[in-house]
Amino acid sequence: MKFWQKLNVGLFGYTTGYTLAMLRILIGLVSFFSWLAILPWFNDWYSEEGFLPNSAIRQYASNWNFNPLSWFPNDNLARVVFAMVLISSVTTILGYRTRISTWVMVACTVMLHHRNPIILNSGDTLMRQAMFFLALSQCGAAWSLDRLKMGVSAEERLVPVWPQRLFQIQLAVMYLTTVIHKLRGTMWVDGTAAWYPPRLTEFERFPVPAFLDAPPFLQLGTWGTLVVEVALATLIFSRPYRKWVILAGVFLHLTIEYRFNIPFFAAICLALYVSHYDSEEVKQFVEKMRVKISAKFPSLKLENKV
Repeated sequence: MKFWQKLNVGLFGYTTGYTLAMLRILIGLVSFFSWLAILPWFNDWYSEEGFLPNSAIRQYASNWNFNPLSWFPNDNLARVVFAMVLISSVTTILGYRTRISTWVMVACTVMLHHRNPIILNSGDTLMRQAMFFLALSQCGAAWSLDRLKMGVSAEERLVPVWPQRLFQIQLAVMYLTTVIHKLRGTMWVDGTAAWYPPRLTEFERFPVPAFLDAPPFLQLGTWGTLVVEVALATLIFSRPYRKWVILAGVFLHLTIEYRFNIPFFAAICLALYVSHYDSEEVKQFVEKMRVKISAKFPSLKLENKV
């Protein structure tokens, strides 16, 4: 019974809102900058004069997709939705009317993703799922304008912990299924898979020394990736190993970010690693950063008011 009681508390208990607040800020930042990066090419990707008019998207996309921008094709409507996703990302970061902001961010993101799915990568899909989990949570309970308005301290307002567990489970499922799919072939097993992605020049970003794409570094990169991904799906849940597993995950994603142009994939993965820390750990980390910054820049007078 103790095991099931602990499991029940771990999945459906209550906690302070610092971890969810940090996830809110990070996910909002990733959302804002990912859409801001697309802004200069808005007409190319989301207008009738662009590369993918609605007549083309109706042939490409599934009929069940939630796609009002295709049901009511209008460039001005697309511009309004694009503006709303940027604004709701900012209000989500600030924690202003958080429940409304997060759901608006989710709805606008889904509409834009379904309007043009051909430019999406796995990071976009993960970001969309993370937004949905965020909207289900009470992520405005700490470090937010909403909390200031309520006049209740973050310690006094406990929130359900199960949305945080959804983030953790999503990451574990992502890494575990990735490994399973990779092991179905032969290139990951024989240690040559890491040679192929750099040959896709359309994803090329920064060069690395040629010896890193040759044995034994080739096998080390291939098999090392599998080991890290398995650990990110399993050992990360064990506190003694968590720090080292997350450091390995950070190294893996920063390496991918350096070598390949896969926008914001690393950013959203690294942001979601925060879900593996409880609220007190996140609070203590932020407090330490605040003290260090205040000591280095006394004129800032940083105070923990939210």
